[in-house]
Amino acid sequence: VFPPRLCQLNSNFFVLKNKIEPGMSEENQKKSRLSRIVQILILALILVGFPAGSWFYLKKGADYRRANISELGDLGKFEPKGTFLNVEMMPASADSLRGKMLLIAAAQQAGDFENPGFIKQFNQLDEQYKNREDTRLLLLTGDSLQSRPGWVSEKNTWVFFAPSGLQEKAFGLDFGDKKLPCWVLVDIKGTIRKYYQADEFEKLVLQSSMIAPGKQRESIELKREKEK
Repeated sequence: VFPPRLCQLNSNFFVLKNKIEPGMSEENQKKSRLSRIVQILILALILVGFPAGSWFYLKKGADYRRANISELGDLGKFEPKGTFLNVEMMPASADSLRGKMLLIAAAQQAGDFENPGFIKQFNQLDEQYKNREDTRLLLLTGDSLQSRPGWVSEKNTWVFFAPSGLQEKAFGLDFGDKKLPCWVLVDIKGTIRKYYQADEFEKLVLQSSMIAPGKQRESIELKREKEK
C-alpha cells in the first residue's frame, strides 16, 4: 500500500492527490483518509499559521518600538559653544559635536566618573558605539576636568570633554529635578530627547539604538536583543 502522493503546485495552489487503489481493505482506506487529513492540516499550518504568526511577531515588535519612541520628547536644543577637548585632551571645536547623536554623561564633579558603576556603563556604550562616526559621548562635570579619566584610552576617539565645567543650563541643558550624575540623549538634529537617571541606563541604551542614525541601527538593535 502506497501512502497518499504529496501535493503538486497547480496555479499557485497546492492540490492534494489521494488515490485509493482498488481492492484496498477498509482499515487501509481509513489510514489513507487519516493521512490525507494530516496533510491538509500541515498545509493549512504552512499557508495560514506561519504567516499569521509572523504578522503577530512583527506587530508586537513594532508596538514595542513605538512605545519606546513615544517616550522621547523635544526638550529644547543642545547648543555646543566654545572649545571642547578630544580624547587626547587637545582643543576641539563645537563643530565636532554638531550633526552627531550625543550621549552625555553629567556629574557634579569629575570624581563621579571614577565610580565602578559608571565605568561599567561607559564600557557597554563604548562596545556599541566606538566605531561609529555619527555618535559622540560627552562628559560634563560641575568642576573643571583637569585630566582624562584613567579608564578612557586614546583609542576611545568618540569621547569628548567639556573643560569649562557644567554651569546652570549650560549648552541648553535643563536637568530640572534630575539628580546628578545622569545621562542625556541628543539626536543628530541637536534636539534633547530625554534625561535619564543613572538607574535608567538600560533604557538609554535601548532608546538610543532606536534613533541611532545610518545603516547600522538595525544591527545595534539586533545585538541588544541577543544580549537579553
